[in-house]
Amino acid sequence: MSVSVIIPVYNGERFVGEAIESVLAQTYAPLEIIVVDDGSTDGTAKVVHRYCNMVRYVYQDNAGAAAARNHGVAISRGEYLAFLDADDLWDRKYLEEVMVRFAQCPELGVVFTNFKYMDPRTNRIKVHHVEALPERWMHEWHFAGRWVVSPPRTVIRRSLFEKLCGFDIRLPQCEDQDLFLRAMLTEPYDYIKKPLVIVRRFGGSLTSNIEQLWMANKKFYAKHRYTFGRGWKNWILWHKAKSDCRRAHAWAYVMRNERYKAAQAAMEAMWIYPFERPVDWVRLWANILFGQLPSNVLKRIRRLSNTLKGRRDV
Repeated sequence: MSVSVIIPVYNGERFVGEAIESVLAQTYAPLEIIVVDDGSTDGTAKVVHRYCNMVRYVYQDNAGAAAARNHGVAISRGEYLAFLDADDLWDRKYLEEVMVRFAQCPELGVVFTNFKYMDPRTNRIKVHHVEALPERWMHEWHFAGRWVVSPPRTVIRRSLFEKLCGFDIRLPQCEDQDLFLRAMLTEPYDYIKKPLVIVRRFGGSLTSNIEQLWMANKKFYAKHRYTFGRGWKNWILWHKAKSDCRRAHAWAYVMRNERYKAAQAAMEAMWIYPFERPVDWVRLWANILFGQLPSNVLKRIRRLSNTLKGRRDV
């Protein structure tokens, strides 16, 4: 089973070499490594050319990550497609463990793994926990933007990628969420609990322009308005997912101490779907109004939540 690795990069001279090294170190050797330079203006090309005998480098005018990945796929030859962002890293057994799953279950269309966060300033690593939920819940979590599936930790069968027409370049910033949602709803998938990918989490990467991200999120949810059907269950799922997304933006503003913007985002989230657990809204609004709460106060809120749900806190 042959694997093509696609690495889109834009002004990534700082980390792209490490990303390439992590692919070259794989115990399951890929058929090819393709680096698509999306119009970089720094020294990215110079760094990649150090690996000219092992990596195929192509340049395109800046068109975004979705277009860069699609370009890489178009010139690739592998039966399976793996995507790695230029600032992330793979464990040396990543491809091996993923391809074992495909070998065991040939009907699978997608296999994805757990991952670790790395703070590039301190190199501290934290494991991201995603439980092996039933398939329906995986769809819903991913739909709600919980980052269940993302390109650096996903391998997809080429035939499925082509069937879905690749990444939708009309969706800025949410093209990966869109593609993998469609993939999960089209063919069987599998999840590996082991964290086999290191994702660098930059301080401003997720929240650098929250309103621009929200505009992209709204385009994504508009596209998938009836993906799960037209009944009342779909209405709840769609509004809850969109509200959860906006509530996450409110929390991002809280972390940046931008309380007015946090309040605006929280109000919008409540307008979209107000029926979340009351304790979740209380916690959010308490942080907006009074700043981030001390740990002892958060523990009391959790105890209150458990009491309201009829459970004892142990």
